[in-house]
Amino acid sequence: MKRCRHVRISERCARQTGVRAAAGLLLFALAGRLQAQPLEGPLGPPRAIISLGFVVASAKPAGDQWHEGFGGELAVLAPLRLGMGMPFAAGGFGQLQGMDGFSGATRVSGGVRLQAWMLGFDMGFAQQSGDDFHSATGYVVLAPGLQAGPGALALRFSWPVTGGAHWPRETALTFTIRLPLLLGGEGRRRGPQ
Repeated sequence: MKRCRHVRISERCARQTGVRAAAGLLLFALAGRLQAQPLEGPLGPPRAIISLGFVVASAKPAGDQWHEGFGGELAVLAPLRLGMGMPFAAGGFGQLQGMDGFSGATRVSGGVRLQAWMLGFDMGFAQQSGDDFHSATGYVVLAPGLQAGPGALALRFSWPVTGGAHWPRETALTFTIRLPLLLGGEGRRRGPQ
């Protein structure tokens, strides 16, 4: 007869598994309540917000010196309310930056922007032109950040997705001044018809 081998699970491993399972159940329970809905106010739902911005970036490509970038940004956000009353906005952005005062490479990027309270998160793609040592490079970009009033500070991570003598991965600190404009103002007042 063959003997059965028993696998022993350490107490620490069992605790970690229990914590993960509890966290997963909590997220699953919250996900049912977090259904995005348009905001409703006394004057109806607000419309999309467009913001124009000025971007300053200090970027450090791997194995290279620091580079400064200056440029502009255009973003559109739609305000939403999650089931638990959390303010939330989702939309898109586009940026144009000149590296080293537009004497170096030019960087064009765009993607999705998510914002909840002061926390923001950009994810998208960027294309940076080449120079004497690098070919044009496409990047996947992730940028978590904070927004307070018109100022936004973000840590931008860029990973190259093109081959050849491309620019290396890059980490940058960006500061943006955004001027938001409410498109169309508040909706029409709702009342008895």
